[in-house]
Amino acid sequence: MKKTCLTFAIAFFALAAQAQYCNTEKGTALLYINSDRQANETRIDTTLISAVRTQDRKTLVEQTLCNPKTRGKDSIFDDNSTIKFAYGTDKTTERIIIDENWGVETMQTLQKELAPQEKGMPFDPEELERTAGNHKGAITIPLRKDITEGEKIPSGKFTIKASFMKAGLEVSKGRYEGFEKVTVPAGAFNCLKVSYKLRKNILYLPRTVYVTQWYAEGIGLVKEETADKKGYLKQSKTLLRIISPE
Repeated sequence: MKKTCLTFAIAFFALAAQAQYCNTEKGTALLYINSDRQANETRIDTTLISAVRTQDRKTLVEQTLCNPKTRGKDSIFDDNSTIKFAYGTDKTTERIIIDENWGVETMQTLQKELAPQEKGMPFDPEELERTAGNHKGAITIPLRKDITEGEKIPSGKFTIKASFMKAGLEVSKGRYEGFEKVTVPAGAFNCLKVSYKLRKNILYLPRTVYVTQWYAEGIGLVKEETADKKGYLKQSKTLLRIISPE
């Protein structure tokens, strides 16, 4: 009887480990081939599963970008130095594009960098702490196994204002495109495909891109394509290799 229960428990937890659309093994490295057609540049990006913890009955996962030179290439919202996921008891994996903490921390960093350069706007730590709290909203992409092809993804919006700076991020026109088998250098994976419109407004300079992503269970992002309004592919990312911790 004990052996039967143990076998069932092992099978259950093995299944549960594969139920989320992200990797939850701390120390795992995910290597991606990142091709930027605008910059005519191809590089290898490495993200590390840097933190896994439980909070409010959710498993929270953080992935850290390990390539310092790739940060801040375009704007603060392209500086994906930390990628976050949350997996709950409802079996939904939330790909957190931006939350309040990320927005405030990023705006504080940007203000520290720009304030000394602005005439008549010296850097004031107390003012920074006070004004950086003017933010609202959060954006997540729910990843589920029970989606219906063509089903809409909830829209989301985030805005923050700190002193003389204002920034915003908005996801709209999102939909679940269904499931596809995707072959990348790391292998072949059955993926959930999603697409959405991403609008960024940094210092009143709006920019819009159209994003398509493929996520695999137990792994996370396998492939990503970013295009302009006309469908011209601007950037792509494909999973190259998965390195498990020793």
